[in-house]
Amino acid sequence: MIPVGQFHINTFLQLELASPHYKSRLATESFSVVVMKSTIDDVLSFAIDTFPVMDEAAIETFWIDMVERKRAARDAVFANWASEHHPHPLPLTGLSSSSHSKDEL
Repeated sequence: MIPVGQFHINTFLQLELASPHYKSRLATESFSVVVMKSTIDDVLSFAIDTFPVMDEAAIETFWIDMVERKRAARDAVFANWASEHHPHPLPLTGLSSSSHSKDEL
């Protein structure tokens, strides 16, 4: 029997997850998870009682890799923009001869 609340249909799970990056150095850890399906619009969400604690070095490596991937993607977009042929450069607007540098103000 799946418990039905006023706003959600709740499914309780005990998950065994594997990762080489757990701080505990265990190959797998067990987690209690509730999957909630909205009784209004069938949207699924979840709640986890205790979030996995990961190795700090693994977290740092993940973030560095993510930043480098995003930087490479951004650089590719800018390189593509720079390589496109623009026969009529866009005019500069909003500038007047009376503009000042930030140090003059």
